[in-house]
Amino acid sequence: MTEGGGGGNATKDLVWFILIIAGLWLVWVFTGGPQRQAAIEEPFIIDPLARAGSSEFHRPNEHEVEPRDNQMTNIDDGAISPFNVSPWQDQVILGQGNARNESSVNNEYIEVRNRGESDLVNITGWQLVNSSARRQRADVVLIPTAARLFSKQWAGATVGAVILSPGGSAIITTGRPPSTNRWPANLSFQTNSCVGYLMEEVQDFRMNPTLPRRCPWPDEEPGVSGLSDDCYNFVRRYRACHTPEFSRDSAGYELLDDRRWQLPSTCRAYLLDHFSYDRCLAWHQTDPDFYGDEWRIFLNRTWELWADNRETISLYDNQGKLVDQISY
Repeated sequence: MTEGGGGGNATKDLVWFILIIAGLWLVWVFTGGPQRQAAIEEPFIIDPLARAGSSEFHRPNEHEVEPRDNQMTNIDDGAISPFNVSPWQDQVILGQGNARNESSVNNEYIEVRNRGESDLVNITGWQLVNSSARRQRADVVLIPTAARLFSKQWAGATVGAVILSPGGSAIITTGRPPSTNRWPANLSFQTNSCVGYLMEEVQDFRMNPTLPRRCPWPDEEPGVSGLSDDCYNFVRRYRACHTPEFSRDSAGYELLDDRRWQLPSTCRAYLLDHFSYDRCLAWHQTDPDFYGDEWRIFLNRTWELWADNRETISLYDNQGKLVDQISY
C-alpha cells in the first residue's frame, strides 16, 4: 500500500512539471518566440543608457509638447548624452549677449556665431532652449526664416534660411522689432552696406544692439571722379551714412544741412541721387560685399525668455543634437 501511494505521487508531480513547462513555452511563443531578437541581443528591454536621454532636453513629440504660440513649445528636461552631439559643436557657438541683465523683451538678445573658416551654416529650424530650473518646463523656440534685404516693400519680401557665413553671427532678439517708427521692420533680416542710413532716415529706428553704421565711403561712390572740382572736393569730405537735407532760409538762400553752400545744380543732383538708403541700394545692391555677416532675428515673444540667474541656454541643430550650451 505504501509503495503504491508513492508511485501515484510521483506521477502527479511529473504531470504538474510537464504542465508548467508547457505553460512557459506558450508564454514564450505568444510574446515573440524565436523572432524576439531584442531579448537575444540586449540584456534590457529598455536600454537605461538610451533612456537617460539623447540630449539635455529631449526632442519633443506630439504627446510631450504643449504649444504656447505658433513658434514655441515646452519640453521636459532629460540628460546630455555624448552620442547626441551635433557635428557643428565647437564651430557654432552661443554668446550670452545681454540676456543676464535685460528685462525688456524687445531689447533682450543672445548671439549665435559661426567661428568656422570655410563652412556656411544654415541655422533656420534650430532650437533654442532655456532651463527648467525656474520654470515648470523648459521653453523651446525655433530660429525662423528671414528676409535677406531690409526694404520698404515688406509685403513682397522674399524670406529664406538664415545662413551664417564664416565669422558671421545672428543677433537673436526675444521680442519684436521696433514698431513705433514710420518704417517698421516687420521681418528678421540680414544687414547690408547701406543700413547705416536707416539710423538717420527712420525716426525711432532703435535696435539693441544698434545697427552697424556701415555705408560706402562718399569719395568712392560711382561717378564721383567725373564731378567738377568744387563738387568733387565737397563730396570727398561729406560724411558717410548721411542723407542730405535741402531747404531754404528766410532770405531765400538754399541750405544744405542747415548751412549755406554755393553748389552747382549738378552737384545737388548728385548728392540726392547717391546719399540715402534707397539710392544706396540702387547703386550698391549688386556689389560683391553688399550683404553683411550679421543677421537680426526676432522671435516675437511677448515675455522674457532668459532669466537673470540660474539659467542654461542650449542650442540644438535641426536633428535635435546639442550644438552649444552656456550657463550663468
